[in-house]
Amino acid sequence: MQIGSKIIYIDKTNSTNNYLKNNLEKGLVVYTDEQTSGRGQRTNKWESEAAKNILMSTALFHESLKAENQFFLSKAISLAVYDFLSEYIIDVKIKWPNDIYIYGKKIAGILIENNLRGANIYSSVVGIGININQVHFPAYLPNPTSLSSITGKTYEPKKLLNELIKNLNIRYHQLEKKQYKKLSASYFQHLYRFKIESEFLIDKIKVKAKIIDIEDDGKLVLQYANNSIKSYAFKEIEFINE
Repeated sequence: MQIGSKIIYIDKTNSTNNYLKNNLEKGLVVYTDEQTSGRGQRTNKWESEAAKNILMSTALFHESLKAENQFFLSKAISLAVYDFLSEYIIDVKIKWPNDIYIYGKKIAGILIENNLRGANIYSSVVGIGININQVHFPAYLPNPTSLSSITGKTYEPKKLLNELIKNLNIRYHQLEKKQYKKLSASYFQHLYRFKIESEFLIDKIKVKAKIIDIEDDGKLVLQYANNSIKSYAFKEIEFINE
């Protein structure tokens, strides 16, 4: 499957993911200058200044992606965004499950919504937001940054979109070929604070632990100071920003 076999531009929409869910077409990419109701993880809003950033979604139809392997899709998309940004800046990291960080600040977010058929994922709508030229952010956002904030340069988001799509195709083809070990090795290589003691919030309690693994279903595996090991699903744990 070729991501971006068809590209549609909309000057303004409530959400590119919502648009695609109502207009599912294999490989279609829709991008916009402005979202009025952009969405992120944990029901958060995705804030973006109009015409400053990359706001896009794509529709993927999978041939044989089992539901139990859905996190490999998240790895592939995260790595594609990592690959794209690494052409411009260093110290890009993937913060579990699929936020993209630079120097400890968030530059991009990913929202994946899957459609199941039996034990398989039939289709996915993948939304990606990358801060490109925006340098002023709402005060309530904890740690945003952008490509322009880091490099001091101004970019053309529509041109960068084509580069992003190329990287998405490379990583998605690895997923189609079931190169799960390769995807996992790359993901761990670039994982934010991997095997470094960090603070997390679990049941409203702050804890310190190290990320030592991620299970195939996406659960985060932590090792505590007493060497006990526990795994957590996405909604059960939260990274405390440092």
